[in-house]
Amino acid sequence: MMTSKQMQNGNSAENLVVELFREYHYWVHDMAKDATGAQPVDVVAIRGAFAGFGTSTFLVDAKNVRESEISLPFSRIESNQLSCMKYAFEWAGISKRNIGFVVVFDREPDKPRFLSYSVYLEMVKRGEKSANFNDMADFINVIK
Repeated sequence: MMTSKQMQNGNSAENLVVELFREYHYWVHDMAKDATGAQPVDVVAIRGAFAGFGTSTFLVDAKNVRESEISLPFSRIESNQLSCMKYAFEWAGISKRNIGFVVVFDREPDKPRFLSYSVYLEMVKRGEKSANFNDMADFINVIK
């Protein structure tokens, strides 16, 4: 079960993700949480082809990395999140590049990073146990 401090940090990360998607003209839905704060993903964002923007759909979970940490340990990724991402790719046809984790590092909160499901799978295949800041893409460049 998450502590209230963890939920507070997680909620701040989710709010940032929602606002960034909105800033780049996405329809955004922040998924409802149960009492433990658990759900398969945090945010669904969709942008249609209008005003020069391409159609795009994202399914992401927001993760907050405390200032004392330098990476996102894969142990923080829940099996229900991975199942949801797998099904989104296989059944809904959402690109693996648009499914994943938006990671907000407390050290650089104005530079959220994106760990796509495809990059995550490649890292796991290589035996890696975590992703550092530089292993991930700039989230804002990904959603533009």
